Amino acid sequence: MAALDEARTVRPVGQAGYEAGYLESIRITWADEKSGRGPAGTAIRTGQPVVARDLTTDPHFAPWRDEALKRGYASSIALPLRRNAQVLGTLNIYATAPDAFSDEEIQLLSDLADDLAYGLSALRVRDKQKQIALALQESEARFRRLAEATFEGIAISLGGRLMDVSDQLAAMMGYAPSELIGRQIIHLVAPEARELTRQRLKSGNMEPFELAVLRKDGSTFLVEGRVRSAFFRGQEVRIIAVRDITARKEREEALRESEERFKYISQTISDFAYSCVKPAGGTYTLDWMAGAVERISGYSIEEVKSWGSWKHMVIEEDLPLFEEKIIGLPPGDSSVCELRIRRKDGIVRWLTAYTVSVADAGRFMAHRLYGGCQDITDRKLAEEERLQMERKLLHTQKLESLGVLAGGIAHDFNNLLMAILGYADLALGDLSPASPAHPKIGEIINASRRAADLCRQMLAYSGKGMFVIEKLYLDHVINEMIHLLKTTISKKVLLNLNLERNLPPIEGDPSQVRQVLMNLVLNASEAIDGKSGVVTISTGARHCDRAYLGGTYLNEELPEGIYVSLEVSDTGCGMDRETQARIFEPFFTTKFTGRGLGMAAVLGIMRGHRGAMKVYSEPGRGTTFRLLFPAAPSGPDGAVCPEEEREKPWRGAGTVLLVDDEETVLAVGREMLERLGFSVVTAEHGRQALELYERHREEIVCVLLDLTMPHMDGEETFRELRRMNPDVRVIMCSGYSEQEIGSRFAGKGLARALQKPYLLDDLRHAMQEALNGRATAGNNS
Repeated sequence: MAALDEARTVRPVGQAGYEAGYLESIRITWADEKSGRGPAGTAIRTGQPVVARDLTTDPHFAPWRDEALKRGYASSIALPLRRNAQVLGTLNIYATAPDAFSDEEIQLLSDLADDLAYGLSALRVRDKQKQIALALQESEARFRRLAEATFEGIAISLGGRLMDVSDQLAAMMGYAPSELIGRQIIHLVAPEARELTRQRLKSGNMEPFELAVLRKDGSTFLVEGRVRSAFFRGQEVRIIAVRDITARKEREEALRESEERFKYISQTISDFAYSCVKPAGGTYTLDWMAGAVERISGYSIEEVKSWGSWKHMVIEEDLPLFEEKIIGLPPGDSSVCELRIRRKDGIVRWLTAYTVSVADAGRFMAHRLYGGCQDITDRKLAEEERLQMERKLLHTQKLESLGVLAGGIAHDFNNLLMAILGYADLALGDLSPASPAHPKIGEIINASRRAADLCRQMLAYSGKGMFVIEKLYLDHVINEMIHLLKTTISKKVLLNLNLERNLPPIEGDPSQVRQVLMNLVLNASEAIDGKSGVVTISTGARHCDRAYLGGTYLNEELPEGIYVSLEVSDTGCGMDRETQARIFEPFFTTKFTGRGLGMAAVLGIMRGHRGAMKVYSEPGRGTTFRLLFPAAPSGPDGAVCPEEEREKPWRGAGTVLLVDDEETVLAVGREMLERLGFSVVTAEHGRQALELYERHREEIVCVLLDLTMPHMDGEETFRELRRMNPDVRVIMCSGYSEQEIGSRFAGKGLARALQKPYLLDDLRHAMQEALNGRATAGNNS
C-alpha cells in the first residue's frame, strides 16, 4: 500500500507464495528517487502497469536484485490498484522465468487489480462508517465525562440559549447552575465582546478567542473561549468551553521582555537580523546577528560582530542616513530607509533597513535596537531599467505628438503654398522672359519652394518625414555649405575641416543632411558663447558592431556594418549629465525663448536615415556630436542624367475629376489642368466626388484626389472609386512625400502620387505617367 507520509513509503500488507523473508529485507518508496524507480514505485507514481522482464538486467531493479535472485525470481509485474484518480498501492507478482507475462495476462491481471482496488476502497468506506457511528454513540457520554472532569467551564447552547452548564462555569460566574439554564449567552458577555461571541456561536469556529464575561455581581473577568458544533440529545448544539486566563496573563507579563525582543525582530522583513545594546552613557554595540550576512556582504557574522557595528559596510555617502535613521533613532520610534553597502569584493549593493528602538527596563542597559536588512539590489536595478524604458517611451510619445502637430500644420500650410506656388508658376508661364516681373515671380516661386521644404522639415522632427533619397558624398555636401556656415557662425569662432578622402557614399536627402550640419554647427558656435574658440567638422568611416551601436542614441537594432561618420566638435562650455539627458526633447533649450527644436530635428532626421548618434561632453571641456550614416550599397552611383530634350510639351485630353476641400487648391488646380488640355470637374469632398464620378464616369480619364478631407478622406474615397471601377486611374495628392503615399497604397492600384505644393511641370509628368500606365503605387519616382 502507498503511504501518504513525507518519505512516500510503500508498505507490504499481504503476500502469498514463496517469499522467504524477501519483503522484510527490502525498502521501497514511490518517490522519484533510486528506491522509488522500481516496478512498485513507478506503478504507483504513474498509475500504469510496470513489467520487469528480466531482473538480472533491468537497471531500475538494481537495489533489490541480489535478494530477488537468491529466491529464484527472474521477472515481475507491478499492477497499480487504482480507484478513481487515486492509486492505493500495487499488486506485485514475481515469476521464476524471465519475460513471464504475456500481453493477455497483463490485461487480465490489470482487471484483477482494478477489482481488488474496488474491494479495498469499499472496505475503507465501511470501516469509516463504523468509526463515525461509534464516535456518535460515544459523543454524548464524552461530553458528560469532560464536563465532570475538566477544570474549564463547559456550557451547551441551542439557538444561543443555555441548555446545560458545568458546576465549574457556574462557580466562575458566581451563579448556581440552575440560575444559568435557559438564559441567553449574549446577556452574560460584556457589551464590547458580544458581536464576536455571536459570530463564533453562529459559525462554530473552534479557534480560541478571548472575551470579557459578566459575573453575577456585575464585575467582569477575562476568559479564553472555544466553540465547536456537536449533536446532543438528537439536536445540533454548540459546546462552549471557557477558561479563566487571569493566571496565564500574569505569566505572560512576566515573560514580556523576552517576547518583546522576538516581536520586534519578527516585524522586520529581512535577509539578516541583528540587535544592538547601548549601556547607560555608552554607545551601541552589536550583540546578536543572524541570517544571510555573508551572502549579501561577503563578510562573515564573526567579522561584522568584531567591528561592533555593521556601520563599517555602509558607503561613505550614506553614513549620515545611517546615523540619523538607525543609530540616532529615539527610543520608542521605528524607521525604514534604503542605503548602500560595499561588499568585501568592492561591489555596491542596496539594502532596506528596518529598525525599532526601545527603552530597556533592565538595570544595566538604557536602550536597545532591533533591526533587519533586506537586499533590494535586484529591485533597484529593475526600477532603473523601468525608468529608462519610461523615459524612452515618454520621448517617443513626445515625438509622436509633435509629428501629429507637424502633420496638421504641414497639411494646411501646403494648401496655402499650393495656391501661391501654383498661381506664381502659371503667371511665370504667361510672362515673357524679358518682362521686369519675370525674375520677381521667379523669386516668389523659389521662396515658396523653401517654404515647402520647411513643411518637410516639420515632418522630420517626428522622425516620420519621408525623404528624397539619393547617393551623397558627405565631403561634397560640406564643401558646398562651407561659405554659408562661415558667414552664419560667430566671427570669433574658427571653423576647421578634417575631411577624410575617398569615403563611401551614403543614401540620404541632401536638404535634410544640410539641415543636420547647419543645426550642429550653429549649436557648437553658440556653445562657445561669444568667446574665441574652434568648431571642427570631421568625417570618417568605420565598421560598427552591435556592442558599439548598442551605446548610441536611436539604438533600434541597427545592423552591423560600415558607417560613415559626420562629427562636429567645439571647445565650448560642454554639458552636464542632466542637460545631455534632455537635449533631444522637443522645445527643451538652454538658450533664449523660441529655440529648442534643432536637436529634436537632428534626431528625427537621423531616425529617418536609419542612422545613429553619439554625444561626448563634459562641463568646461566642450562637446562632440558624432553622427553615423549607413554606407550605401556598392554599385554605380545614381547620377542624374540630363533631361531628354522634348520637341513639344506633353498635352492631355479628356475630363479630370479634381477633388480637394480647399477652394484655392481647386481653383489653381483647375487652371493648371486646363492648360494641359483637360476638361475639369471639381468636388469639395469624397462623397461629392463619388456622385460626380458616377455621373461622368465615361468622360473622366483620371481622378486627382486629395488625401486629407472632411466627411470622407482620400483613402476611403479611393476604395469606393476602385469598387465602382477597378480600372480607374487615381493620382493621390498630399503634403506628405510621394514615397510615403506610395508605400501606404502599395499594391492597391494607385496610378501615381503627387506631393503638394506642385508646379505645372510636376502635374504634367504625373498626368503623363498615370495616363500612360508607366507608374504604379509603391514605385512612383
